[in-house]
Amino acid sequence: MVPFPPELRDLVIDCLRNDTAALRACSLTSKAWLPRARHHLFRAVEVHPGRRGDAFKALLHGSPEIGRYIREIEISGVGDETVVPEVSGRWPTLLTPAQRAEQDTRPGYVHRADIWLESVLPTPPGALARAVSLRFFSLPITPHFAALLAAHFSQVTGVDLVSCRAETFGDLLSLPRALPDVQCLRMDGVNWYRPSFRKPDGSVVQRPCSLKSLVLTGKIEAATVVNWLVEQKRYDALTTLSCYLSSDASAIAVQKLIEAVGPALHELAVGFSEVRDPTVVLKNAEFTLQPLTGLRKLHVQCINATRFWAIPSLSWILLLLSKANSEHLTELTFSISFADLKDKLNLEGLSVILSNRRYSALRDLIFEVEGSKGQLDFIQERLDARLDIKGVRIRLCPFGDS
Repeated sequence: MVPFPPELRDLVIDCLRNDTAALRACSLTSKAWLPRARHHLFRAVEVHPGRRGDAFKALLHGSPEIGRYIREIEISGVGDETVVPEVSGRWPTLLTPAQRAEQDTRPGYVHRADIWLESVLPTPPGALARAVSLRFFSLPITPHFAALLAAHFSQVTGVDLVSCRAETFGDLLSLPRALPDVQCLRMDGVNWYRPSFRKPDGSVVQRPCSLKSLVLTGKIEAATVVNWLVEQKRYDALTTLSCYLSSDASAIAVQKLIEAVGPALHELAVGFSEVRDPTVVLKNAEFTLQPLTGLRKLHVQCINATRFWAIPSLSWILLLLSKANSEHLTELTFSISFADLKDKLNLEGLSVILSNRRYSALRDLIFEVEGSKGQLDFIQERLDARLDIKGVRIRLCPFGDS
């Protein structure tokens, strides 16, 4: 009998990568089918208190070789059963001063989330060394927590922090210091009680920063993070930045980073959060994109940009674009609501600005619109009538589908 070609076998299993039941059946077919099936079954795993965490621990204890298939891990502090207590801990501001002082001075204090995580992660630590992406949800970030990660995850290049918190900003910094090879960092709803952190000794030679992509959502105080990047010069490899400006201070901080990075930044996404008039913030901070002469992609985020409904106008968009200075910009994207695109964005002014020579490389103008299909059809007609930019493809798509 002619053996079934392994290349075709792997292709068949690859086509079933989203069908867990079929993959389980493939893993039981033969030993030859097992590795490829496990590659898809265990590529991404979720761990949190309760049965799922216990099952993860038992799985790696009984079959430690499975760890080499795991590439993406999500660790949550919220249990999968109502009877399982959360390990995410209490936000420090909910503690009394006496309780917080007792916690800070307690010798060898270890947070219960760290204790739980240490009990779940395998022994020896090398079982999960091939993981490249970590996502944390509702967990306290402590130096002990960071040390645990450093021991188990030596090849991680992507970290996503969601609704996590730290006692101090210095505690938060223990995470990137423990995972020095991280290239992509995303923070959403991350908080810290005090902005203090210990600056490294001048005699200590720091390892070059590998961070290439930084995403800060509107639910994070960007000024502290960005100022730290600039002050410690941890932006050498940065090529992608996404952030929201929530105050003059955050706009000034981002402007300093833009000036420091300069032509090396290739992709930028920018929006506003908790701001009544973005134009005022831009002028107060003297915010400009002129230093970004190597910019390839620009994403202007207008959806949910502010909690104030009475936004005077979207003139800040034209102000921002009028000061851009990159002959390499090929893609410009707007995330915007139907109402704002219909009533507040000056399409004629936008057309004039984008017809300037500085936008000669522009090829794609994308509008991500939050609205119904009928509203999108209406907007398409308006864009066709009011935008006339030679050599530029104008694309319209529902928000989140680009």
